[in-house]
Amino acid sequence: MIFPEELDNRSFHLLVQRIAELQKSEQSLTHIEQEVADLIAQFPELHLGANSEHSDLYPTSAEEELNSYLILSAIWQVSKQIRDDSPKGMAKIIRDHFHKMQLTSDELYRVATIYLSLYEQVRQEGAVLSDKDYLWEVYYALKQDDERQDKVHDQGKSTDASVQPFMVGQAFTEIARQLHDDASYIKLTADATAEEILSQLPIEWINAMSSFWQCSDQRLKRDKIKEVSSFFAAVEFATSLARILSREEKKCLSAILEKGNCIHYSTVARDFGPEHNDGYWWTQDAPKSTLGNLRMKGLVAVGEMTVNGESMRVAMIPSTISRTVAQALSSHA
Repeated sequence: MIFPEELDNRSFHLLVQRIAELQKSEQSLTHIEQEVADLIAQFPELHLGANSEHSDLYPTSAEEELNSYLILSAIWQVSKQIRDDSPKGMAKIIRDHFHKMQLTSDELYRVATIYLSLYEQVRQEGAVLSDKDYLWEVYYALKQDDERQDKVHDQGKSTDASVQPFMVGQAFTEIARQLHDDASYIKLTADATAEEILSQLPIEWINAMSSFWQCSDQRLKRDKIKEVSSFFAAVEFATSLARILSREEKKCLSAILEKGNCIHYSTVARDFGPEHNDGYWWTQDAPKSTLGNLRMKGLVAVGEMTVNGESMRVAMIPSTISRTVAQALSSHA
């Protein structure tokens, strides 16, 4: 979840106030309490430290208290997003933009301000931001901030430089391409099961897969994977395979099976088309290539496998469904 239901809530207020009380009495803090305490210390201008009047249980200025707590909560949220790379791609955007992962207070505050602006916008419009849209908004806002700062710095100088949406879009597409590549070098073995393979894939792809097979919605990634894996063992999956597969998809699966269920990636990409036009956010933009569509369905995995002591990039059908796939293809040959 990108945004909590309520960013500035009573639970967060109580957490900050508890931290102040524990620090005053020199008691130890939990991991989460220490995490927030470090941010409070990093941003003394919020006046939420143990010696600040805002840390009292009954602050004198409710409006000022709200602003400080709201900003701190936003800083905490983006700190966790960067640390956990959630949504996937956040860490890369930060690294590419700031050329580091450990941000200064000003830089972290800058990202938190963007987060807070998007949070308020979503609340007012009653909209829902997808991971892709959220990352785009953060990326574009950072570029726009840079442009404004450059104009201030170059005030009085003649310049035609300007951040155009299409230029940012090209750079953002490259980030998506790199995320796609990162997810295409998972570790594979000849007997890798569907569940083992799916556990290495990004949640974005698991969501697309679950949606395609119309599996019941689950909140946690591990539960989504179990749901999809269970569906792969169901009769409904076996009977629907031949119907939902295109002619090229069937040919691709047959080619993999003919090679003992494992084929060089370069070979299958050459014979059935490359994936370079496929995006990363499959829930919004399904793959266009034959191989990409098979991966989105969970029928093919792409990654690295060690064969005779040599590491090679391969495409394979998960071992737990290879027989089902073979039977479906032979019965409708």
